[in-house]
Amino acid sequence: MGYIAEAKRLGFDRVQFTGGEPLLHPQIAGFVTSARRIFGDVGVTTNGTHLPRRSTELFDAGISRVHVSLQAESLELANADTWRVPADLVEAADWLSNHGVVVRFNLPIAIDALDKAQEFLFATRASAWRFNLFALLPTPFAPIQGHPDYLRHLSTIAREASDGWNAGKEPRVTIRGYVSPSGVRCPSCQQRSRCTEQSRSLRLGVDEILRPCLASREWDIHPKDGSLVERMRAATLLAIDW
Repeated sequence: MGYIAEAKRLGFDRVQFTGGEPLLHPQIAGFVTSARRIFGDVGVTTNGTHLPRRSTELFDAGISRVHVSLQAESLELANADTWRVPADLVEAADWLSNHGVVVRFNLPIAIDALDKAQEFLFATRASAWRFNLFALLPTPFAPIQGHPDYLRHLSTIAREASDGWNAGKEPRVTIRGYVSPSGVRCPSCQQRSRCTEQSRSLRLGVDEILRPCLASREWDIHPKDGSLVERMRAATLLAIDW
């Protein structure tokens, strides 16, 4: 927990356990408990497969938020014409929400799935779930024609699906926006031509490599690069682009 304690001292305000799939780790509840001794906001990002059997365990450990990464393929299993969350995942998500845990679904929306997404979001308005929509935007290798209209339509869907949401200041449906790579470190990055967004995250891998940018390995900080404190401070500066 040394990294998490140092993150608190540096001004971070939350921790999120990701993967791979963090719920496959037998000690994930213990990690959450330890992190909650330092941070008030501790979450996991999961594909949801193991959430039904581990939701009670996570709640008892003090989890404050659960982000579930959905894919259109998994939502179409029961009915190809309508998106539906699997029943056991619905039960787990509702149980956690009813116990005060923030449940958010991360959902990529393709340009040809806007109508299905709109229907799905309106069908779930009675729940306490939140959604973060991921726009599948053009890259240098896979351009999408007409993407400004696609983004406007997606924004309209998010706004209308959030109307009347009274569960706090955060909207019910948000969009993970596209940001051109324009930070202090970006112009000199060897991966800039391949980058489609500017990352502001700091990730700690199981190999103890600190990754200030999720789009490039160029800025990775390795265990041999100094003390834990020195590495955390350098990685934080890189992550926030000074």
